[in-house]
Amino acid sequence: MKVADIIEILLFIGLVIFALSLGKVLSALTGCQIPLAVVSSYSMDPTLHVGDIIVSNKLSGIERGDIVIYRRGREFIVHRVIKVLEWQRRYVTKGDANPYPDAMPISMRDIEGKVFIVVPYLGVFSLVFNKNPFIVISYFAFLAMVIVLTDYLESRKRRRA
Repeated sequence: MKVADIIEILLFIGLVIFALSLGKVLSALTGCQIPLAVVSSYSMDPTLHVGDIIVSNKLSGIERGDIVIYRRGREFIVHRVIKVLEWQRRYVTKGDANPYPDAMPISMRDIEGKVFIVVPYLGVFSLVFNKNPFIVISYFAFLAMVIVLTDYLESRKRRRA
């Protein structure tokens, strides 16, 4: 194996480590427990699509029209605030594609963050990998095979020359 190959593998490993720690870094920067999320339903179409990555931050001022991530039980939901009930300090939310508002208003305590950046469709890979861990293993096995096969073919070519 050449030095360039080793450097390439180390850079790839570094990129993976960076990607895995990105959530913690963003969490510290934004003050939000869930700074990155992937849209996994059609309830916010046409504004947000399945597979969009959303970045959120913890802001004190939630207004009508803001898209928020909130916790309902063990589930996280991304919907738009359609009404602010100031006297109750609660918010009525609704998915843009849903015909009716969500059943119960939410409080500021339920809100994990306010969406401020949307990266279209980049999270599709995450959805696929999370549904079937075998796909992740297969992907990395395939990647390793390509690297080994490429190295083998290059060394064979050098021996002939």
